[in-house]
Amino acid sequence: MITIILWLMCFNFILLYIFLVWNFDYWKKRGVTGPKPRPFLGNFPSVFTQKSHISCDIREIYEAYKTTDNYVGIFNCRTPLLMITNADLIKQILVKDFQKFRDNEISTMVDEKSDFTMANNPTAMKGDEWVERRAELLPGLAMTRLKSGFSVTSKICKKLINHIERESKSKGCPVTFDINELSLRLACEIVSDSVLGHKAETFSCRKPLAIFHQVKAYSEQSFIHIIYMVLTGLLPSLKKYKKLRFVRQSIEKYFVRLIRDAFRKRQQHGEQRTRSDFINYLLQLHERKRLKMDELTGHALSVLLDGYVTIAQAVAHCLLLVLSS
Repeated sequence: MITIILWLMCFNFILLYIFLVWNFDYWKKRGVTGPKPRPFLGNFPSVFTQKSHISCDIREIYEAYKTTDNYVGIFNCRTPLLMITNADLIKQILVKDFQKFRDNEISTMVDEKSDFTMANNPTAMKGDEWVERRAELLPGLAMTRLKSGFSVTSKICKKLINHIERESKSKGCPVTFDINELSLRLACEIVSDSVLGHKAETFSCRKPLAIFHQVKAYSEQSFIHIIYMVLTGLLPSLKKYKKLRFVRQSIEKYFVRLIRDAFRKRQQHGEQRTRSDFINYLLQLHERKRLKMDELTGHALSVLLDGYVTIAQAVAHCLLLVLSS
């Protein structure tokens, strides 16, 4: 009996191995070079080990092939992907031939039922819907409007400096700071004020408001998200039957309530309508196009949540380069 069980286990293991590697010759058949993928891991082992970011795997592949190939065949688990390494070819794809490449993978993973926030984000839209949403958002992020928020950003940066000085004096030298959290606090202050006119108070002497804890929770990648990406890498057809929630429901509800409160306050207090921020732009857009509240909320969520992590990451990396130079 034990022998039969062992044979069955070996047989199942062999079947699993064949399933994982059977299409690893996909790019070879098409004459495309690329690094050798590993069973189950593909070319992105960091997704599973979590010892480094996936961008480190991508950079390693890029550095190995950038001088020899314009494009490289790689694998996400067992799903083939094409990685472009030539800058001129990337420009052609993103500019001249963009009409053929404007849809993206995220659009196949979400819908409004599974994730209202991400489904209303331009990065998860495709076709004419993406074109319309992009046209609505871009004027609100024009350079003149962004420049008008410089004074707000300057004041918040001074708060950051005062916070560092205050912490240094209270704890004595040397004092250590978590650069990621410090950058996230800065991003939370800037984006909340610039988009909503809302003070996050992340650098005050008191404890930060709830918004910072929600932003921090949003920036953390969940284990379920990793599992989903692995499973869809193994079985791409799974995306048709099971959609992914990128933003936790509790976080989504918090920011939806915050945004709708901001809309209501602006409509009730006419003097605040002179601020050149994103909420006022959306109210102007509402008056011109009669958008529904769900559409306005989706626009605001897109800019709000995207802004937190991207600004925090950019600032954290800049500080890392400055401190290590």
